[in-house]
Amino acid sequence: MRISPKARTAAARAAVGVVTAAVVLAAMAWLSGTFHRDRIRPRTLADADAAASAPAAGTVFVVQRRERPRDVEVVGSVQSESRTNIASRIVANVAEMRVNAGDAVKRGDLLVVLDDAAPRARVEQAREMLRAAEAGRKLAETELGRVATLRDTGAVSRNQVDEWEAKLAVANSDAARARQAIAEADVGLTDAQLKAPFDGIVIDRLVEPGDQAFPGRPLLTLYDPSRLRLEASVREAYTGRLSLGQKIAVRIDAIGADRTGSVRQIVPASDPASRSFLVKVHLDDPKDLYPGMYGRMSVPLGAETRIEVPESMVRRVGQLTFVSVLEDGRAARRAVRLGRVAGADVEVLAGLREGERVVGG
Repeated sequence: MRISPKARTAAARAAVGVVTAAVVLAAMAWLSGTFHRDRIRPRTLADADAAASAPAAGTVFVVQRRERPRDVEVVGSVQSESRTNIASRIVANVAEMRVNAGDAVKRGDLLVVLDDAAPRARVEQAREMLRAAEAGRKLAETELGRVATLRDTGAVSRNQVDEWEAKLAVANSDAARARQAIAEADVGLTDAQLKAPFDGIVIDRLVEPGDQAFPGRPLLTLYDPSRLRLEASVREAYTGRLSLGQKIAVRIDAIGADRTGSVRQIVPASDPASRSFLVKVHLDDPKDLYPGMYGRMSVPLGAETRIEVPESMVRRVGQLTFVSVLEDGRAARRAVRLGRVAGADVEVLAGLREGERVVGG
């Protein structure tokens, strides 16, 4: 029997539909875990209700209010208490850079060498001035001695003696001025070598050999890694809870470390935009810390009472949290709203009253 083209087309479409349905069903079964023996079967609220309404069994916990310290976390950043920019006091080209960013240096280490041709020339010029002044002084001393001797014989007048005495005074003054010029030129020569003012680490190298250095332009930046602090902006409502020398708990999330510090400074000026004060907390242990790290400090606000239950007694179904409350000898499921975790306990914000009994397996 001959099958018409129209019938063959309809049969092909039906076959495609059957295959497509089979593929979709197989995909749904695979996604639901049908082909996995160790899959976790979904739990519904009905299942939770059935489990909660079973006869009470397990540990019974009587709900009570507990007093806990209350604090608020304030975010801040780690900064160095001793940080400085190394800059030149003279105008000169950079001849040599002895350090790079990240290098550790000791107090007195040579960091930057500047071109000292101009300071050396000033030193030589001042020395020449001193030699000329010393020659003039010697001449004045000699002539003064000669005319003083002749004055006793009446060969010279008193005015001639006074004249050479004045010349000797001028020569002495010139010599003193030349010595002062040498001292100043030596200082300029010393300024051509920039040394580390303290033990520290180079944060940044801002110039290269050949660049021009001049007063006010930073060449390097150093900080002392042994003296760090956390700086944070604290709301004015909380600032009154802090006092100088007070111990503060600090959390550094980047290294997962808890540190302690003491309040060293509360800047006595509020930011009008944020209504906050800058608080600086000295960190007792700066190990593994670097400037710029994110940190959190806990500002104590006294004590508060709150309802808590062991976290192990809390059951979760999706985004919902429940506890089993003992009622007439049976465990009844009740939804609760949780707050902060304190060790093995968790705060209950709503859903439980003091004196109620919670059952946990």
